[in-house]
Amino acid sequence: MAKFFKCSEQELLSYERYVSEGSPYATQHGVKGAQFERVMVVMDEEESDYRTYNYERVFASAEARAADRARALGGDENTWIRTLRLLYVCCTRAQRGLVLTFFVADPATTLENVVASGILPRSAVFTQEVLAGWS
Repeated sequence: MAKFFKCSEQELLSYERYVSEGSPYATQHGVKGAQFERVMVVMDEEESDYRTYNYERVFASAEARAADRARALGGDENTWIRTLRLLYVCCTRAQRGLVLTFFVADPATTLENVVASGILPRSAVFTQEVLAGWS
């Protein structure tokens, strides 16, 4: 409660707008059934302490994905399958544009794994270095 009382008026007004669905932003858990023209999914394993989901596992090496998939097919409600379901919900909300943004410890390996997964073609994946050149 002490942190709540330290919030500025602007923070409280923004929070009220968000919880009353007046914000153009939504959390991953709040979008089921909704549609948006453009969607940006932010996958941040660096700052997260939430262990129910792990995007790095979904985009891990083929061997690691295969092991997680086998466990899920065997009925294990594991982190991999929960994350995959959440990612599906997020990605299928987009009507026109979709951006997946990763904040990970090893961007190069994540890039290799995303491309190797076949989910996205290499031409659709932009690294920080490429984007920095656009500014």
